[in-house]
Amino acid sequence: MENMGKELEKYLHNNPQKTNLATSAVQAAFADAKVQKFIEANQDKLAIDFKEKSASKVFEFVNQNHRLQIGENVMTPGYTPTLILNGGYIDIAYQPSKQTQQHAKLVARNARINAINMPKAVKVATFDSLVVTSERNLIVNQLIDWITNYLATPDEYHRAYYIYGDYGIGKTYLMGALANELADHGINVTMVHFPTFAVEMRNSIGDKNFDTMGQIQRIKQTPILILDDIGAESMSQWIRDDVLGIILEYRMQNELPTFFTANFDMQQLQDEQLTETRQAHEPVKAERIMQRIKFLATEQILTGKNRRLGN
Repeated sequence: MENMGKELEKYLHNNPQKTNLATSAVQAAFADAKVQKFIEANQDKLAIDFKEKSASKVFEFVNQNHRLQIGENVMTPGYTPTLILNGGYIDIAYQPSKQTQQHAKLVARNARINAINMPKAVKVATFDSLVVTSERNLIVNQLIDWITNYLATPDEYHRAYYIYGDYGIGKTYLMGALANELADHGINVTMVHFPTFAVEMRNSIGDKNFDTMGQIQRIKQTPILILDDIGAESMSQWIRDDVLGIILEYRMQNELPTFFTANFDMQQLQDEQLTETRQAHEPVKAERIMQRIKFLATEQILTGKNRRLGN
């Protein structure tokens, strides 16, 4: 192929206004199977002199394809040449390769997901990669239906899910698949590991370099919110009322979809995590928080084996 290139380059240098079809490099390029298939498919649309005026493009197409096949550098890394018809003559368009498309998709997806203290696994979670067991089948179908309905009518209120179950059964990964699917459709999603977030909020008090209220504002206004592992540790009154309460109140008033994962059902969350704070026993305030959660989400149990233990 390098000899073909040198021969064509030498000929074009000596004959800048005309391409000689007798050149072996050009003849070989036009004999390429992909070129022949394109010509046959478009023979009724090609100009009479298409060979003379398309020779350089045809040669470029064959040359670049050959370089791709043997792993050599090409003019447009990450893009593959394809033949197109341009005014009766053969031309080239460079299309992103599958790898380039996948990379661009991943970059766009990551830009739409704000993952706060979430495990790396959620970045690659998809419904296609999810092992759909009999225990997961119902909730997976419910989530897929939810996405379909939300995308069809995004301006309507769509009640989300409160998914609870034992440790290590895949609740977080399931939410990662949900977030990535929505992000692939252009929807911004915020995922928050709530216990870690609560610690950061407490530690931010008095820290002038941390915009506590700005963080709460961003979370409460996000189009789709996923609060992961809510109730995993006891809450302070401030976290319950002035952080979680503010976020949930705003989202309830504005009917913004909010998903939850937890190890407790709703009643347990209310009785054991929201009522009993570190400072006091406050069932009324806990009930207010729970009313907001119930407005935002439908309770759904998820069962299965603890995959973290390899069972």
